[in-house]
Amino acid sequence: VIGAVDESGKLLGFASWGAFRAFPAYKYTVEHSIYIHHEHRGCGLSKVLMQALIQRAQEAQIHVLIGCIDATNQASIGLHEKLGFTHAGTFKQVGFKFGQWLEAAFYQLILNTPFDKINENDYKQIVSISGIIGKDVLIKQNTDQKINSLLQEISNVCLKINVY
Repeated sequence: VIGAVDESGKLLGFASWGAFRAFPAYKYTVEHSIYIHHEHRGCGLSKVLMQALIQRAQEAQIHVLIGCIDATNQASIGLHEKLGFTHAGTFKQVGFKFGQWLEAAFYQLILNTPFDKINENDYKQIVSISGIIGKDVLIKQNTDQKINSLLQEISNVCLKINVY
């Protein structure tokens, strides 16, 4: 969390990020939030906080920043576009606030990180199992023999396994 305070210590605004999705494949993608107190909007504070957040994301080797913005919030959309974010899609009626349904516009910024080569063997693999089980199951790639045996048993029982 990056906060902006005035000389008296009053919080004027903040920016933060959290996990985009709780799966290993999304390790390098985060969803960010920014909030500016209504008395301090329009002063450029959001741009300063976002620039600091982007810099910290690069230092943390984040690859993609995602912002979910109320589709009617033109100020936030304009800020994100000025900072290089591009529109990735809009979900209809997924939020409800102030007595009405909201559309969520997703904006993303792709960074030139991570700097280190990604070692695919460090990832957990998502194994999609179809056929007899009939639904998706997440299986951790592991050197543990019990887990590898279980994976082999599942592959023998199921009609199809796709490893992504």
